[in-house]
Amino acid sequence: MNDLHALPANAALAQSRSSPWRDWLSVLSVALGAFAFVTTAYLPVGILPPIASALGITDGVAGPMVTVPGMVAVVSAPAIMLGAGWMNRRHLLLLLTLLLVASNAVSADR
Repeated sequence: MNDLHALPANAALAQSRSSPWRDWLSVLSVALGAFAFVTTAYLPVGILPPIASALGITDGVAGPMVTVPGMVAVVSAPAIMLGAGWMNRRHLLLLLTLLLVASNAVSADR
């Protein structure tokens, strides 16, 4: 008789290997990723006037610095989800995180 609540063999094996330490590392990695994403996306909004004055331009001219990445996200987010359906989600997340780190490194270098 089939037990509806029985786990498949692979899932049971994965649960037996999981440890609290590994679970907390997963939570920490998601938290750090969320922090990096939110900081990258929203920090420039708060410091736009100082950036504009440092560059010697008006706030209105510096505004696209915040608007253009949002417009790129509007187009790229659905495109990534539609185009990456065949990819392993972990690899996709790692690739996007590396792109975020690289773009922040390039920006910080200036």
